[in-house]
Amino acid sequence: MIRQMTIQCAERGLLLLRVRNEVMSTVAALQSIYASGVVFGLQKCLAREANRCWQDSRIQQLEGEIVQLRKKIQMEALNIRALEEKEANRLAAATRRAEEDVAFLRKGHDQLKAQLEDILNQFKVAPNG
Repeated sequence: MIRQMTIQCAERGLLLLRVRNEVMSTVAALQSIYASGVVFGLQKCLAREANRCWQDSRIQQLEGEIVQLRKKIQMEALNIRALEEKEANRLAAATRRAEEDVAFLRKGHDQLKAQLEDILNQFKVAPNG
């Protein structure tokens, strides 16, 4: 068709040739853009898939850490209870010893007071002399 137009009218033929070349370059550019868009889309899809796999493994790792930390919390809670019980027993024993010491000292105090009163009473009863 372009050849026929060129034979009939050289200017129209050149114009059609330019239009054809422009359309072909536009189509080639669009095909190139489409191809690069497809490649970009595939790269993004692969990157998302890789990221998702990494995130899945990270989630499993963190869940494992959570389980370990919960076990550690339970162990520490048991240690705390044991220490509290040990401290309560120690405090009870110290309190009992202190009460026994106080009772012993009171008994000694009462005995000494009784002896002192006996001595004082002997001086009161004894004639001044």
